[in-house]
Amino acid sequence: MMKTDVTQYDFERAFADMGRGDSFTYAGKQALYDWLIEYEEGTGEEQELDVIALCCDFSEHDSALEAAKEYGFEVDGPWFGAHRLVAMISEIEDIEDSDDDELRAIVDDIIEEYQDAPDEEEYLEEQEEAAVEWLNERTSVIVFDGGVIIQGF
Repeated sequence: MMKTDVTQYDFERAFADMGRGDSFTYAGKQALYDWLIEYEEGTGEEQELDVIALCCDFSEHDSALEAAKEYGFEVDGPWFGAHRLVAMISEIEDIEDSDDDELRAIVDDIIEEYQDAPDEEEYLEEQEEAAVEWLNERTSVIVFDGGVIIQGF
């Protein structure tokens, strides 16, 4: 049998030829190709290019958090609850201007307790990192600019 080296162009073309050009984004195919090359180099095992098997074994997601939630990862931390409530409460002028001391005290307590909670962007970055770790404990994760590819569970 004769071995053929597969270039990145050949790899991408093979997906199109098999009618699977849309199975991964362009960036996703690049990341998967690079990962497979590194795997071969690291293990010394030659891989056969089987587009159908790759489409069955790997899936691309916009984020690790999205992929992890699909497989049972639970979002951690107070942001979706109390911090979001604080943000909403702070925007309601009626409460801020309320003469009701009891209501004002409750709002002030909530704001004080959660004022150091991360903002939404920070929180989502933390959760994305936690999702990558969670996925890495269970499968292979390829993180690239624009998303992640995970090996099926």
